[in-house]
Amino acid sequence: MKFIVNSLYFIALCFVNKLLVILPTFSLRIVLLRIFGFKIGKSVAFHRGVTITSLKDKLVIGDNSVINKGVLLDNRRGLYIGNNVSISQKCSLYTLGHDVDSCDFKTKGDSVYISDYSVLFSNALIMPGVKLGYGSVVLPNSVVNKNFDAYSIVGGVPAVIIRNRSKGLNYTLNYRYWCGI
Repeated sequence: MKFIVNSLYFIALCFVNKLLVILPTFSLRIVLLRIFGFKIGKSVAFHRGVTITSLKDKLVIGDNSVINKGVLLDNRRGLYIGNNVSISQKCSLYTLGHDVDSCDFKTKGDSVYISDYSVLFSNALIMPGVKLGYGSVVLPNSVVNKNFDAYSIVGGVPAVIIRNRSKGLNYTLNYRYWCGI
């Protein structure tokens, strides 16, 4: 019986991810996510082709945030994205992985927090348990495997601090096109 329930769950997850590709507007995609209990803020731009990894775990996206095409949102241990966050194409945010030193390849992970006004440029990887402070910037192709303070601009593999960002951020992201594609 458990096998059947698990199989049905993964079929439903696959179906939802396919709908996130074909639904033509931001609004319809957001309605779909809210149906499953995810907390999605106002004026969120949720582009086509975003993949989620769980229908039963936490996903919170704040107001005016932008999730671009091809982003992987691994919400199996809780994923919290603040207000006015920009996540560029093909970023991956992971909350769960495996302990490579475990004799039975045990899973391990923790929630990921992306604070308000953060920017993740293309192909950034955010690993389990990471907390990015207010206004953080992750440069393209970086692997973030530790926490960074507010206003940090980080880059590299693994990511290190490049410099600090200017303070006093006060903007509202608005990438909601009328057709919402």
